[in-house]
Amino acid sequence: MEFKIRAIKTEKQYRLYLNRVNRLMDSDPDPRSARGELLQTLVILIEDYESNLGYDFPVPNNPLLVIENRMEELGLKQKDLIPAMGDKSTVSRVLRGKEI
Repeated sequence: MEFKIRAIKTEKQYRLYLNRVNRLMDSDPDPRSARGELLQTLVILIEDYESNLGYDFPVPNNPLLVIENRMEELGLKQKDLIPAMGDKSTVSRVLRGKEI
């Protein structure tokens, strides 16, 4: 099936582009390849569509806020981070901003 790139005008098209971006990201294409350029183009179109709809996804510039937001989204507690960070004291230091 040929994939024609056009400005996003419908929710259905938006979802189609999101799915395509997810598949492309999973394959991790070289940014200079045709697939990498397609990924970049689709992301630009998606961001434009979201912006025009008033979607606001501010990117926090504080890594601690990113961690805290993600923990809240996933319903995680400090103890849930131990396998990824090593031990309880490391997790505590990171979440207090001492290890960032």
